[in-house]
Amino acid sequence: MNDSQLSDWLKQQSTAYKSPLQTITFISIVLFALQLSAFWWLAQVMENLIVDSAAANPRHLQYLALSLIFMLLLSKMKDAMMSRVHHTVCIDLQSKLQQHMEQGGYAMIRGENNYFWQQLWLDHIPAIGNYITYYSPQKRLAALTPLIAIAIIWPVNWIVAVTMLVTIPSLPLFMYLVGKGAANQHRKQFIALERLGSLFVDRLKSLTLLNIFNAHQQQETILKKASDDLNERTMKVVSVAFLSNTVLDFFSTLAVALVAVFVGFSLLGEIDFGIPIGLHHGLFLLLVAPQVFSELKHLGKLYHQKAQAVAAAHNLMPIYTQDLKEAATKAPFTAIHWQHFQMDSPSLKADEITLKAGDWVRLSGDSGSGKTVFLEALMGQRSASHSLSANIAMLNQQTCLKQGSLKDNITLNREVNDSALTQVLKAVQLDKWVAALPQGIETSMGEVPLISGGQQQRIAIARILLSDADIFLLDEPTAHLTEAMHQEIAEILKRSLVGKTVIWASHKTLPETWFSQHWQIANSQLLTGNPENND
Repeated sequence: MNDSQLSDWLKQQSTAYKSPLQTITFISIVLFALQLSAFWWLAQVMENLIVDSAAANPRHLQYLALSLIFMLLLSKMKDAMMSRVHHTVCIDLQSKLQQHMEQGGYAMIRGENNYFWQQLWLDHIPAIGNYITYYSPQKRLAALTPLIAIAIIWPVNWIVAVTMLVTIPSLPLFMYLVGKGAANQHRKQFIALERLGSLFVDRLKSLTLLNIFNAHQQQETILKKASDDLNERTMKVVSVAFLSNTVLDFFSTLAVALVAVFVGFSLLGEIDFGIPIGLHHGLFLLLVAPQVFSELKHLGKLYHQKAQAVAAAHNLMPIYTQDLKEAATKAPFTAIHWQHFQMDSPSLKADEITLKAGDWVRLSGDSGSGKTVFLEALMGQRSASHSLSANIAMLNQQTCLKQGSLKDNITLNREVNDSALTQVLKAVQLDKWVAALPQGIETSMGEVPLISGGQQQRIAIARILLSDADIFLLDEPTAHLTEAMHQEIAEILKRSLVGKTVIWASHKTLPETWFSQHWQIANSQLLTGNPENND
């Protein structure tokens, strides 16, 4: 994806908020017009005081006061509207990301490290929100306000208007040239920040191993190198921002200086060219001239928001452009008989797959052979020729515990009656442990003593039992437990899933009598039935 494609995608995201963005632009134009009006009446008042040596006309003061009051009111209205739009954009983008993550499931999430997803949520989405809310309206405003200002200046003094008209194109030209590489610099900074954050989080998780192997010095060197890389890339971004602002300030200041010289010499009578200029018109021109460039300069400051958004779109666009599948009505599972199952990434094939309701299937294979991705393909989380259309629950090696009460962690905010919850807790042998907690099932996870691996897996089992699924996919749920815990959890699963359809991937010993089928993955091929007969 090049920057042009990413920019086009960002513009497409803006179309959903076309109406409020147009309203913001309109309010901004009215604000600009009111500001010019205030300058006109201020210049008139000053002429009365200085040239005419008379008191200011009350009507002129009234018009000036009205302009300033309406400016204040509209400014507050604009800020409030932009805040609401930004909040709405971020909420919508977060909702879309959550939908894609829910559909992609564990297959999608484990494709990147935790810090990558955190960065998407906390940095990339707000960057796109800033682009849509602030940069998009400002781009229209920067194109319209100079023309409005010149149209107002022209009847006052056409020479000043021509001067402004000649110097205006230099600003967007240099802004484009300087900002052309800004998106690339921001993208490199994002990558460096993600790398440093991922390294730091990974090392925190591995403190025990670092102590065992006395690897602190080596890891400190790696983190320092990543930190220096981030600092270097951040300074490049700051340098580009400083350069662009300097260029904009230089050309705008030069244009205003030319106007000031012309007005000054005209008032002194040294220049007699064009329309004669009095204090009223001269002061008005001096006040308006900087405003011709003000919105362009503000756009230059926001140009780096566009660069940040383009860098953010580099990671978000591939996710958001994936089609979301509509939730299909899933009938109770009865049986499947597939011919020529195939998935391309990674490559995995099966000549025939047969599964009936109530079957217990043991899935075996070497580490890295593709057991997990095969289970993900069955759930529809990976592209494959076939996927199961049924209510499926998956239990993997790691249990994610979130903030909130223990009940929230078990029910996942689903409506579950107390009787069903009690039965499930007994089934997974957590009832006595829960009863001993300070507030029972309502105890906050922050107040729960250190939870063992076996207890975490029991919580995960309780979750899937409450899901009332027809098919249960178990992806080495006891891989990181001791042999005693493995046997205990396996027995709980066996008792709890009687009558259900189960596909169980495991390296550890399980009684063969539990299973009606044995599938094996070897050399990118899934062999079904009894592996000893598939030689």
